[in-house]
Amino acid sequence: MSPGLASFLGILIVAPVLSACSPTGPSQARRLPELPRLRPESFAAAVRKQVNEAYEQAQANPNQAKANGQLGMILHAYQQYDVAASCYERAQLLEPETFRWAYYLAVVQGAVGKNEKAAALLRHALLLQSDYLPAQLRMADYLYGSGRFRESREICERAVKEHPESPLAHYGLGRARSALGETGVESFRRACELAPDFAAAHYALALAYRDLADAAKSREHFTLYQRNRKKPRTEDPLLEAVNQLSLGPQHHFDEGRRLEAEGKIDQAVAEYERALEAEPDLTQAHLNLIPLFAALGQWQKAEIHYRAAIEINPSLPESHYNFGVLLSRQGKFSAAADAFRKAISTNPLYPEAHNNLGYLLEREGRWEEAIKHYQVAIDNKPDYRQARFNLARVLVSRGRVEPAIAELLHTLTPEDENTPTFLYALAGAYARAGILEKATHYFKEARRLAAALGQNDLASSIEKDQKRMNEGVR
Repeated sequence: MSPGLASFLGILIVAPVLSACSPTGPSQARRLPELPRLRPESFAAAVRKQVNEAYEQAQANPNQAKANGQLGMILHAYQQYDVAASCYERAQLLEPETFRWAYYLAVVQGAVGKNEKAAALLRHALLLQSDYLPAQLRMADYLYGSGRFRESREICERAVKEHPESPLAHYGLGRARSALGETGVESFRRACELAPDFAAAHYALALAYRDLADAAKSREHFTLYQRNRKKPRTEDPLLEAVNQLSLGPQHHFDEGRRLEAEGKIDQAVAEYERALEAEPDLTQAHLNLIPLFAALGQWQKAEIHYRAAIEINPSLPESHYNFGVLLSRQGKFSAAADAFRKAISTNPLYPEAHNNLGYLLEREGRWEEAIKHYQVAIDNKPDYRQARFNLARVLVSRGRVEPAIAELLHTLTPEDENTPTFLYALAGAYARAGILEKATHYFKEARRLAAALGQNDLASSIEKDQKRMNEGVR
């Protein structure tokens, strides 16, 4: 749990040590562990009533599985895994044939790294409900994490048979097969077909093709891995029931970040706003909302969150930077430059602020100032390819082609959707320098990769410029 959430909850809990879990299922004859001793009054106001009511219900109904399990779910929602485990264990002992208590207990044990115990609990849970895909995937993960690759493979084989539509099941099977020295190519390939933006599956497939000495396919999937950073989700109604109990800001903030990464802007905004309802001074939520509202064209709301963020902490450079991006999108370039300067005044080494300020200075024809800011961005973030590209573009325009070529050569790795543009610029720089053999080489590479990535307009432009160069030579 993050320090911020811990301070928000203000929890003081003393939990009993859990008894060992039997891999074949619990017995009601075993003595119930004691309820964890909570002090609900130590919780923050936003969750105190919720926890207090559930705690009183469990105290009043100590032998009722539902009351114990509900308290466990609420504590689980706030990532209080150890005390949630105690409640879940009580519920499981009281209702040993109920799938959800064994599943929840396994999840919280896995959350604290107790993979062997979690796998044993899931083995019992799957005897009760064998086709619950989230349980199958978790068990495969726990077994894989414990080095029990054959058992992990067996679970994944069953999951693939029962849920052939699951990319995570195919990926897990490929991973277990690879760990056993078998080929995982077909499993990884199927995972990629089912979820084309599944980054980890593309990476695993790239490595598998590399081991098979298929360099072209390895390169293709490594490029797709670099272009994607997503992982498919499996619907887990039981865990979602836990997550929905959270009234704390961290849960909503984390959901906002996940949804933002998936491009679900409206839903991300709603989660960040819920986080701020619970904790109005959650600065990062205000900061994240600035570019999201900018993307939605809701400039006034974006500015409200900028003002809120700087009122909480006027020294955060990210506030001014995000506001600068907002102003740039509105075409308010002078005000945007001032915002980037404020970001730099609070953090003189802020690469992105230097890069964006350099671009605005370049628009005004202030070439040397722009060059200085691009250089500062690169000095503080050597792998900042966009800043190197921007610097190279200005250097070429000022007739300084050789240093521009040196900058552009740094932009070619890693290979991603921006690489064709960088190759194109490098080809053009070599053409200006009269080094036509290299210009031809990079024009061809740029066109090939642009076509492979479906950037057809760019590929057409590259082809036209290469023809112009060849005609000029003749």
